[in-house]
Amino acid sequence: MKAEIIAVGTELLMGQIDNTDASYMSKRFPECGVYVYYHTVVGDNRGRLAECINIALKRADVVVLTGGLGPTQDDITKETVAEVLGLKPVFHPEILENVKEYFNTIRHNRKINIMAASNEKLAYYPEGCVILPNKNGTAPGCIISHFVEGAEKTVILLPGPPWELQPMFDNYVVDYFKSKIQEGLKSVYLRMFGIGESAMESVISDIVSAQTNPTIAPYAKKGEVMLRVTARYNKGKQDPDLILKPILDILHERLGEYIYSEENLELKVVTANLLISKNITVSFAESCTGGMLSELLTDVPGISKVFFGSVVAYSNEIKQSVLNVKSGTLEKYGAVSENTAKEMAQGVRLLYNTEVGISITGIAGPSGAVADKPVGRVYIGISTGRETLSYEYTFSGDRDKVRYFSCLNALNILRLYALSKG
Repeated sequence: MKAEIIAVGTELLMGQIDNTDASYMSKRFPECGVYVYYHTVVGDNRGRLAECINIALKRADVVVLTGGLGPTQDDITKETVAEVLGLKPVFHPEILENVKEYFNTIRHNRKINIMAASNEKLAYYPEGCVILPNKNGTAPGCIISHFVEGAEKTVILLPGPPWELQPMFDNYVVDYFKSKIQEGLKSVYLRMFGIGESAMESVISDIVSAQTNPTIAPYAKKGEVMLRVTARYNKGKQDPDLILKPILDILHERLGEYIYSEENLELKVVTANLLISKNITVSFAESCTGGMLSELLTDVPGISKVFFGSVVAYSNEIKQSVLNVKSGTLEKYGAVSENTAKEMAQGVRLLYNTEVGISITGIAGPSGAVADKPVGRVYIGISTGRETLSYEYTFSGDRDKVRYFSCLNALNILRLYALSKG
């Protein structure tokens, strides 16, 4: 089924709010056999909104409208949809009671005024629709089945705020279509690190050219690449895993050294889970990244079991006094060097008594470059009980990119170490 998403709101057109609702639904819809072909954004204007709805009804089977369900004058979605479809607005007393209860609860807790009379508008919906309860706000959604020029159309109205839309979409809209559609969709996301998008595509160009079912879609993300492999299958008659397996086997054979997740997990999550499962204790010494590596790893719940601490050693004095980097090393090789990275990694490992110490030192820019060390030059050290190593990188991009790419590579070094432990 073809779908179009119409986001209603002048604030979206003005760029004051990002249209995260459309992105969220576009990712989820294929799970239930609905494929988004069009995204439209329109302001709070009845004429233009009606025009967009009419266009969408001609080219899509499913039309989803987000926003404009509230009680104010510029909330025009329900009225405009009803007008376009020739449906009367119907009063739902149970909705009004829910709204009153909501405001009574807020008034009791926050001591604010009673519900404004304009909120009664929230209880009117186009006749014949299925009401979708809103447990996170006052404006319910609804689903309308309607014939337009002999073709059945499904029109869905959802609230604009993501914290209201997403639970409503997950709990009601997805189930609605899953119960109607026999075709299913299953996707596997192969996330990779250490290979660029063009290099990856050259390795699998023959597969992409010949794809039918499953389909393969490459994506470039910040610092990494991803392949989405999607199989369409008949529910109850086909096993999607059997459809996916042959192509996944080939992709692993060609790209396996770069693949770190089949579950669409971020690198920091995969690395943290490996460290936790293998009980590998770690500590960090950061210079140019200023604590970013520690922040990324501690985003993952449970990491406190193995992450003991970090030192942000921006100055040479701290590198020497806390991490025991030799003054001779700094004088001879400089703070941004292979030797300094090694001593920082070893120093933090011994300081925290961990199995692994990781260090990052570099020139994030925009200034600081010297003749043999350009902006973007970074050294990442790893120290274990067996050996201490350092890796040299030269990253392009602004200061934030250099720091972020440094952290991703440090996480990958940690991941590969954890995998080597068996």
